[in-house]
Formats: sequence, structure tokens, C-alpha cells
Amino acid sequence: MGCSGGTTCIDLAARLLCPKTGYALVAVTESNGINWYSGNDRNMLVPNCIFRVGSAAVLLTSDPVKRDSAKMEILRTLRTHHGTDDSAYKAGYQMEDADGNLGVALSKDLIRVAAVGIKRHVSLLAPKVLPIYEIVSFFFANSLLILTNFKGIRI
Repeated sequence: MGCSGGTTCIDLAARLLCPKTGYALVAVTESNGINWYSGNDRNMLVPNCIFRVGSAAVLLTSDPVKRDSAKMEILRTLRTHHGTDDSAYKAGYQMEDADGNLGVALSKDLIRVAAVGIKRHVSLLAPKVLPIYEIVSFFFANSLLILTNFKGIRI
């Protein structure tokens, strides 16, 4: 389970712990050993450098007695999914090259797809976490730009 699987598991564990007291251990590893690419395609060699061996673990609890000793508290979780967009689905894709070597290919659309995903995620998350003053300030600043017809400026 890679990095995106970790956020999904933390969300799932938090939801499972809501109705009753308990513990959940979420361990995330990112091992590229099974997807190590040994060919010559540059798009498929990059993941060998980026996705090496990394891991993280978190212990979640809903026990009210442990509340004071907790380092963090999950207030809300939000997941957005862009798998229905073909360019997002193919941004990082496991495939075979021309020689039949199996590996993960990263497309040139990866940065654009990531930017769209982050923008969508922040637009859904911001109203839930920002104070009302920041939301009103953003609304007025954006309205001012629209009314004064600044075409090249974006907030």
C-alpha cells in the first residue's frame, strides 16, 4: 500500500473507531522492489529513483482516557478521487515497455493532474477548516478582481 493507500486507511480506521473504543494500527510501506524497472525507457526509470523504500506507521485510538497523551487529533478527513479522468488514471501507470519489461510509467501530465487534484481538494477542504473571516476575505478579493476585470490575475 503506497502513500495514497495510507490516507485511505487512516480515514477508514477513524470511521471504524467512532462508534466504540478501540485501537487501530495503520502501517504504510512503499517498496518498489516488485515494480523495479530494468529497461531503458526514461519515463519508467524515474520511479526507480523517486519511489524507493519508505514507511510510516500510526496508532489510532478512540479511548477517551488516552486523549491527554495523544500527540494529534483527527478532526476531519476528506478524500477526493480523480480516477475517472483518463489523464489522471494514466499519470502513474504500471505497464510493459517495448521490450516486455514491467514497470511504472509516469506521464508528462503528472504535474498538471496533481495540481488539479490539489486545487479540487483544497476547494472542498477550505470551507471546513478556515475561519469565516478568511472565507469572507477571499470572497471579496475574488469578487473585486472579477468586477475590475483583471483577466490575468488569479488568487
